[in-house]
Amino acid sequence: MEAIGAYLFDHLTESIQLNNEFKEYFKNIDASEMIDMQYMISNNLKMNGTLILPTNNGKVKNLNSTFSNCQKISVIDLSKINTENVTTISSTFSYCKALIKIVGVIDLKASSSISSMLGYSEAGAPTLLEEVFIKNLHTNGLNMSFCPKLKKECLVYLLENAVVTTVTRTINMGPSNTAKLAPEELAVGTNKGYTIS
Repeated sequence: MEAIGAYLFDHLTESIQLNNEFKEYFKNIDASEMIDMQYMISNNLKMNGTLILPTNNGKVKNLNSTFSNCQKISVIDLSKINTENVTTISSTFSYCKALIKIVGVIDLKASSSISSMLGYSEAGAPTLLEEVFIKNLHTNGLNMSFCPKLKKECLVYLLENAVVTTVTRTINMGPSNTAKLAPEELAVGTNKGYTIS
C-alpha cells in the first residue's frame, strides 16, 4: 500500500537531544512504500550533523522542500533512496545553510519540476554545498550558481550523465563553477544541447 510522508516530521522539535534520537529512529523507519515526502523533514532548525534517509524502493514521486530550512544539517544521505521516479524536486535543499554534502546520486529521469532544487540561502548568499551527484538532467531550471564550492567532479558528472536534448536547455552553473571546467568539459554539455552559464 502506498504511503504519504508529506509534512510527517515538519517542525519536529527544537530540542537537540530529541533531534539526535529522532535521526537514529528515522533512518530505520519503513519508507519503502512512500510516494510523497514533500516538507517531510523541513523546518527542523536544531537538527545537526548527518541525516540518513530510510530505504525507498523508487516509489517516491515528490521531494518538494523535503529538507528546506534544516539549517544545521551538514550531510544528507540519500544513498538508500531511489529517485528515478521523482517528478517534483523543487526547493528540496533550500535554506540548508550548513549543508556540505549530499550522499548518493540524484536521478532526474522523471523530474519536470527542479527549480531551486539545490536551494538558496538568505539574501542570495552562497551555500556551502561541495558535493552532489546528479544524473539524467533533461529539463530547464537547474541553478547551481548559489553553490560556488561544488567540486569539479560533480560538475563533470552532471554533464557526462545529462540526457541529450533537441530543445535548448539552460544550466546556470555560475562563474565560479564554469571556471573549474576546461573547454572540452563544458563542450560535453553544450554538445548535448545545453547552454551553460
